[in-house]
Amino acid sequence: MQNPTVGRIVHYYLDLKESTELLAAIVTRCWGGDRVRLQVFGHSQFAVDNAGGSDVPKSECWCWPPSIGVIAAIGGASAGSPVGGSPVSLPPATPQSPSVSPDPSTSLV
Repeated sequence: MQNPTVGRIVHYYLDLKESTELLAAIVTRCWGGDRVRLQVFGHSQFAVDNAGGSDVPKSECWCWPPSIGVIAAIGGASAGSPVGGSPVSLPPATPQSPSVSPDPSTSLV
């Protein structure tokens, strides 16, 4: 397993009574090896001290998110599409020029 560094995004698996919930987390401190402090984001934010890493999803541990190639290989999303979904089609971007008025009493709305 690759050792984590501060600022990396990882998955954290919170142990619940009936299931394990996948949450996003950011590494905020490294203690060596796979032991880290995490800032976890979910329904609320909380910190986890001295969390251990795992190569596979495991309760109360963090692991690296799968790459798009791995997700596609197991039948999920293809490159450029959201996980587990179809490719997203967005309309082309249209350049917008800001409205500038020399008269401050003129509304920009």
